[in-house]
Amino acid sequence: MSLRIQTSAVEAIALLRPLMPRLHRFDIALAKQISRSASGIALNLGEGAHSSGGTRRQRYLSAAGSASETRSALEVAQAWGYL
Repeated sequence: MSLRIQTSAVEAIALLRPLMPRLHRFDIALAKQISRSASGIALNLGEGAHSSGGTRRQRYLSAAGSASETRSALEVAQAWGYL
């Protein structure tokens, strides 16, 4: 089973990709964190789609947490003037 939101998560990574070199120049740690958390969204959604019960719920909650982390990290990058 494939989730449409998983496709959207991968598309979001493609949209973030051009920003990463600029972020990396200003703050390597923040760039890596955004990369990890954005990837985590798609990866947890993919794992959850093929899980059941509590494991599925936990993977989807992890994906939601990664989405929130990615959004917050981008807000921090913007606040610092990196983006």
